[in-house]
Amino acid sequence: MKHHRFVTSLACAQDVHLADPRIVHQVFSVLKIAIGETLVLCDGKGEDYYYRLGASTRRVLDLHFLEKKSAVPEFSLDITLYCSILKSDHFDLVIQKATELGVRTITPIIAERTIKKNINLERCTAIAQEASEQCGRGIVPSLLPPLSYMAAHEHWGTFERVFVADIFETVTASPSPHNYSRVALCIGPEGGWSPAEKTLHDNSPFVTPLTLSPFVLRAETAAIVGLSTLINRYAKLS
Repeated sequence: MKHHRFVTSLACAQDVHLADPRIVHQVFSVLKIAIGETLVLCDGKGEDYYYRLGASTRRVLDLHFLEKKSAVPEFSLDITLYCSILKSDHFDLVIQKATELGVRTITPIIAERTIKKNINLERCTAIAQEASEQCGRGIVPSLLPPLSYMAAHEHWGTFERVFVADIFETVTASPSPHNYSRVALCIGPEGGWSPAEKTLHDNSPFVTPLTLSPFVLRAETAAIVGLSTLINRYAKLS
């Protein structure tokens, strides 16, 4: 039986009086969970805590602890997504889908052709949290502050491999199997990578070019397809 899940730092192995307005509103007004039903609080680090809803008000939930379980298994592949900040709500979509696909860390980047230069990290974290709740994932990805493309590049030596999505002269063949444990995917802005950035990719020992389609994909589409490609090639459930 599926139980409604909510991510909160208050999840613990004891009774809880929960006054988080967002969760209270969801329980009473949206999901209409009845007294006596079971719901789950997730700590966002891989543990689920089951509670029975007791006599509550529209301000505070009275939760009686039942049991603790490990959340659903994560992929063995630790993926960091570097994605250029996108206009409108396109970056919101990237956060949501990257969370559903199992990304561990999301780092917004500002490339030469990035149009939007700032981002609301608190809002982005909330989007990731809600996506984790919706898909039943036990971990909420880390949302890091934006980096310039050059600053992000300085971190790439910490990964076993960095895959950079772009249109290349030929579609790259599927690589031979590798047992990667920590990789990164880098997605550029709406206008694509600049010539200087492409030269940097070509000369980096850490980078593998990743062609996702013979067609030009929108950045948010490239992020989703790129992550799916890496998961299909290299990931397995831990």
